[in-house]
Amino acid sequence: MVVHRRAYSAAQIYAHWAGAALVAALFATAWVREGVEDTALRRLLLDWHRLVGLVLMALSLVRLGLRLARPAPPPLPGMPVWQHRLAGLVHGGLYLLLFLQPASGWLLASARGRALDLFGWLPLPALMAKNAERAEWLGLAHASLSWALLALVALHAGAALAHAVVLKDGTLDRMRPPGRGFSRPSTVPES
Repeated sequence: MVVHRRAYSAAQIYAHWAGAALVAALFATAWVREGVEDTALRRLLLDWHRLVGLVLMALSLVRLGLRLARPAPPPLPGMPVWQHRLAGLVHGGLYLLLFLQPASGWLLASARGRALDLFGWLPLPALMAKNAERAEWLGLAHASLSWALLALVALHAGAALAHAVVLKDGTLDRMRPPGRGFSRPSTVPES
């Protein structure tokens, strides 16, 4: 009998939920900023948005490293192959967008000629020279990537809820933080 892991590591789980919180904060700051007229508050929200985006980009690299060091556990017994493959595509898309989205924001700021710094204490290099034409294109790319990320997050969250509420197959349990009162066996017999 071969025994394998059923859950993600604690580091993977906490990085996942931290990433989810950062994505929510990014969308919140962007949407709230649209309705704010006060220039100083708009600037503060943009600074927070940029900071959170850069932290998300760094966390995404950490998450990728964690994933390479410890691949995802195998699918639960009985999961259809198409679901497992679709989950892999969605996860791959999420990893890609969680890096590309903040990177596109950094490129956009550079193309607009706006210096990026973290609240005035850590200046970041421009990734390209100021260029109005590229800035316009990058603005569209940043917005489009936002919608693509939102769509994949909604699909991912919807699938997790379907597994938890409809299928009740334990898939969501694999990503619950340890010590939260949920049963999460670390091994299961392989069939």
